[in-house]
Amino acid sequence: MDAIDVFALDVPDDDNDAKGGLGQASAEAVLKRIPVSTIQRNLNTFVQSMSGALKEVSSLGGDFGLREIVLNVEVTASGGVVLIGTAKVEGKGSISLRFSK
Repeated sequence: MDAIDVFALDVPDDDNDAKGGLGQASAEAVLKRIPVSTIQRNLNTFVQSMSGALKEVSSLGGDFGLREIVLNVEVTASGGVVLIGTAKVEGKGSISLRFSK
């Protein structure tokens, strides 16, 4: 089975403050081997969901038109794909998804 090594923050399940993001006090940095099929499935689900959400947004540019949207995502320790909520971590191991007309 093909797998990818991912260095990620592993947040304990019992952490009530855990949101799955960066900077959690109780998170531990770990190297995990994640099946490619898991990442592929989660990335496909994320892209399908975002594509639906972006259809309406693309028409909001008026005369100027919105031609491109760039989203940065990260792969979690469990192989999930999550949107990065701050530009401060951009380019630090994130994946850029570029949606263009």
